Parts: sequence; C-alpha cells; structure tokens
Amino acid sequence: MKHCSVLNILYIEGGPERGGSVKSLFNLIKGLKKGGYRIFVAINKLNLDARLFEDIGSNVIFFKWKNVKCETNRFRELKQKINRCTIFKELKVIYNFFKFTKELFTMIIPLSLKFYKIIKAKQIDLVHLNDRIGYNKYGIIAAKLARVPCICHERKIAQYTGIDLFLSRYVDVLICISNAVYKNCISSGVRSKKIVVIYNGVDLEVFKPKQTKYKLMTELQLADKHVIGIIGRLDVWKGHRFFLYVASKIKEYIPNCKFLVVGETPPHLRSYLDELRGLCLKLGISHDTIFLGFRQNIAEYINIMDVVLHCSTRPEPFGRVIIEAMSLAKPVVAANYGAVPELIENNVSGIIVPNIDINRFVEATITLLKDRPKAQAIGYAARKRVEQIFNLENHVHNIKKIYESLTSCI
Repeated sequence: MKHCSVLNILYIEGGPERGGSVKSLFNLIKGLKKGGYRIFVAINKLNLDARLFEDIGSNVIFFKWKNVKCETNRFRELKQKINRCTIFKELKVIYNFFKFTKELFTMIIPLSLKFYKIIKAKQIDLVHLNDRIGYNKYGIIAAKLARVPCICHERKIAQYTGIDLFLSRYVDVLICISNAVYKNCISSGVRSKKIVVIYNGVDLEVFKPKQTKYKLMTELQLADKHVIGIIGRLDVWKGHRFFLYVASKIKEYIPNCKFLVVGETPPHLRSYLDELRGLCLKLGISHDTIFLGFRQNIAEYINIMDVVLHCSTRPEPFGRVIIEAMSLAKPVVAANYGAVPELIENNVSGIIVPNIDINRFVEATITLLKDRPKAQAIGYAARKRVEQIFNLENHVHNIKKIYESLTSCI
C-alpha cells in the first residue's frame, strides 16, 4: 500500500448554470480542505459559481463546453411531443448518429485530449466527474488514457445511450446520490465496476435554525404574515406554476399569507419568468408573491419561511433544498416522487403527499400553518434527521473512503 503525502484530485464540472450539483461539489471540496488533498477544479467558464472555488483555495481551470445548448422550456416540450411520435423514430436514429458524430469531433475528442494533458501536467492521481456519465464522456476517456482512477457522481435519474452504457464500464466507482438514482442505473444497464449510494450533505453550521430574523422580515414587509416558499432554479419541471396555483387556493382560506419564489432564472428562460408573473396576475396573487431571484445566502430566506413546498413534477434525483429546509427545522410538503421518501419520514419529519395534487398540497400546508405545535414538532424531527443522516461530515467521510480505496493511499 502506497503512502501519499498529498493526493492530487481533478474535479470536472461542465454545467453552464448554477445548481445543486455545483453546490454539492463546493460543499465536498470545502470539507476536504482540512488536509491531504491538492484540489484542481475544471469548471465551465460560463458557470457563475466558478469563482466560489477560487475563494476556498482550489486551483481552478476554466474551460468551455462547446456543445452546451440552452433550450427554452417550450422547445423542450415540443421535442418531447415529437419523440413520442412513431413516425419520427427511424429519422431519430439517423439524426442521433449524425449528432453524435458531430459531438465526437467537436467536443469529445478535443476535450479528452485537453484533459489528458492536464492530468499528466498536474500529476493527477484521481479524476472525479461531478455529473452523469452522458455529460462526461471526455472525462472518462481522458482518465482511461492517463491510467488514473475515475469516479462519476450520478446526480440525475437519466436516460442512457448505448455510448453512455459502454463508457460506464470504464468508471471505477459510480456514486449515486440516492437509491432512486441507483435503481435507475441498475435497470438501465449501467455496468460500472462499483456502484454505491452516498447521500448529499448539509453544512449544519450554515443551515442552522435562527430566532433573529426580524431585519429580513421587515425588509420584505412580511411582519405578521404566514410565509410559504419554494426554492429552486426556475425550470418547468420544478413546479413553479403548480406552486402558484396552490398559493392562490391557500390565500382563499388564509388571506394573511405571502409567497416567496427563490431561485435563479437562466437567461434563456426569461419568458418563463414573465409567464409566472402573468399567472400571478390571473390568479389574483401578484401583490402577495415575491420573486426574489438567485440568493447566495439561501439559509436566511428559508429561515423566514413557515412552510417550504417542494413541487417538482417529475421524479427528483435527490432534492437538496428539502434537506436544507429540514436542517433549518422547517416543515416541508413534497410529492412522493423519486428520492423524496428517502429524505422525509411522512408525518414525522415532513409531509409527503401521494402525487402532484393541488388540493392535497393546500390541505397539508394549511394544517401546518394552523397547527403550530405540529409544525414545530415536524421541524424539530427534520433537523434531527439531517444531523443523523444528511450531515456534511458523513458525506465527506464516505467520499474519502472511496478515494483511499482507489488510490491505495493511507
């Protein structure tokens, strides 16, 4: 067994937008900074969170993923309808072939060679890819060429192409962020050498319940109001439309409410934000709904909420905002999709409703607003659950064990 004074790790994050995957990587690296690692982060230069890694002392390498395309939600919906049409299936096979050929020569080969050179020049001992196999073909190939271990962090309930499944065999460890993701990998035919489940972690000191919140409450004119919030990037599947319909129904029963929408609107989805504002006008809640946009200090905003709604309309691979709200002792109402039942114990550390149903969400939220002892008990149990299962120290410890097993370092 080799003794390593310092382990050189290259993390690759190709996403152009802020999101839970970047936040999770940031937390992991912050937890690893206590010693024994020299950290290099290769990140898409379009990502607005890139500078955060420099702030914590990482060696940052900026690159551009040339084939990143920002599709509008309407275009995605149209594409899904076309994909369901049988007449397009044969044409789709031909289209995908030419699409992959273009991707191979314009992105995969150039980036594979670029990262191979980086691995050699920086004497990298291990490559950790921060997202799904399909987004990291070049990283897998570069690690294989350089003969260094490769970890892929699967953060999506994804569909896999034949190429993805082929490359999965060259991933030494595939880390799934939930059992929901793990089951999808196995059923899809992913064949990495080792597949493990490691839950995301929360920094318990950052996401700690606070009693002093009057300044922000006053700033947002929320004094003496019930505050219900949704947190997450503005994207159709995150369920902001659904949230607004729920909000309008809650307002009928409890007029003294305000609704906070916290999350970034990517530049290509500005029309979606306009659509949501228009829906507020239609539902008569425009004066009761505050769109806050992106907030770096998200814990402060969750801390002023009475109830947090998680409204994703398709299976959630994990749900980082759920455990962040739980860590702040806030009761969460969420639908029984994806990994949600792994995070929340129904009626103990949160409320799980069977599906995306407006009336059920309204009923659960009103119950929590009216029954404060129940809401407080759920919040207390939620915090305890995060401390036991989803704390950052556990997360970092489990990742370190994988690093040690792959590099034979003690």
